[in-house]
Amino acid sequence: MIALVTGGAHGIGAALVRRLVGRGDDVVVADVDPDGERGSLFVRTDVRSYEDNERVVAAAVGRFGRLDIAVFNAGAAGPRSFSVSGYRDAMRINLDAVVYGMAACSGVLSGSALVMASIAGLTGSPDVYYATAKHAQIGLVRSISQTAPGYRINALCPGLVDTRAVAAYRSKLVAAGLTLASPDEVAIAAETVLGDRRTGQVWSVQAGRPVELVP
Repeated sequence: MIALVTGGAHGIGAALVRRLVGRGDDVVVADVDPDGERGSLFVRTDVRSYEDNERVVAAAVGRFGRLDIAVFNAGAAGPRSFSVSGYRDAMRINLDAVVYGMAACSGVLSGSALVMASIAGLTGSPDVYYATAKHAQIGLVRSISQTAPGYRINALCPGLVDTRAVAAYRSKLVAAGLTLASPDEVAIAAETVLGDRRTGQVWSVQAGRPVELVP
C-alpha cells in the first residue's frame, strides 16, 4: 500500500506512520517539521496551502505510482475563548487543510481516506474554534461520502491523547482523574478504520477502549 499521512512527524501521525511502515506500506509524510518521523518519503508541506497539498500528492504518485491511503491528521489547538482573533488560523489548519487534501487527492486516491477528528467534534470544548472545525470535519465526511468521490472516507474521533498538544496541562488532566490514550492506541484504531469497507462513518477511540462506531 502507498499511504499519505499529513502531520505525520509527531504524535498520533508519527505512531500511525510507524505502524503502516511496520506492516510493509510505503508512507509519505507531509509535515512542516523535518526532524520527526519521516516515513518512506518526507515532503515539507504546509497543509494550509492548497498548492502544498497538490505538491505532496504529486510527489507520492511520482515516487510510487499511485496512492491507496490518505490520512488527514494535521491539526492544532486554537484560542480557548470566543473572539475573532485566531478564528481564521484555527480554521485553516483544522478544516481548510482537510478540504484541500481531499481536493488534491481527487482522481488519484483509490482506496481509503481517514479524517482525524476529535471527541470535541461530537460534544464541545472550551477550545471553541477547534471544536467547531472538528464538528465541520464530521459533517464533511458524512456528506462527501454521498458524492462517490472514488474512495472510502471515514472520521476517527480520539478522546484525550498523550501528545505534545496536551503537554502543558497534562498533570492537571491526570490529577482530575482523566486517562489519556497513547498515540499508539489511536494508531491501532486508525488502521482498523482504514481497513473497514464502509464509508461515511464516524468512529471514536478513548484510552483503554476499542474503537467504536458512532451512530
